[in-house]
Amino acid sequence: MAAHTSGIRTFLQRHCSDPAALISVFEGEHRLYTLSANERLCSAGEEAESVWIVEEGQLKVLAGESIVWRGAGEIIGEMAFLRGQAKATPLRGNDVVAACRTKVWKIDRATLDGLDPTTRALWYETVARVLVTKLDEASLLRASQARDLADGDRIIERLVCPEGVQATSAFLLNGA
Repeated sequence: MAAHTSGIRTFLQRHCSDPAALISVFEGEHRLYTLSANERLCSAGEEAESVWIVEEGQLKVLAGESIVWRGAGEIIGEMAFLRGQAKATPLRGNDVVAACRTKVWKIDRATLDGLDPTTRALWYETVARVLVTKLDEASLLRASQARDLADGDRIIERLVCPEGVQATSAFLLNGA
């Protein structure tokens, strides 16, 4: 298979139990798109009819400020794609912009609907593994932030007396 498909191959080898089955499907679709630097991939509020796998380059997910970066071998847009209610197309939650010249594989609902049931199940199993990995990463980050907050609370408790007088001021006034 073509050497130019390293991003999608990396993604599937990392998350899919049968990468070859999906590589052949997506390479056959010829859905590789190129974005220029600062070009918008999608906007918040748009219908989420596809996901993308970064082939090369880098994307910024924006919510006012940049909140996360996605590079080669990573999927983007899967949460919005899967979110939704019965008979309603899910909507994008954030803007996504190319940080530099970036190539992405577009995988849309029509492509997935056209897959045989076994291959479609393999795709959704792969995306589920990605979501579990991202959830694990978020849980670790949350635990780390909770520890940092607890450390900050302990420091504040040492510097502020129950009456609200700063212990550091008393410390400095007593010349200790």
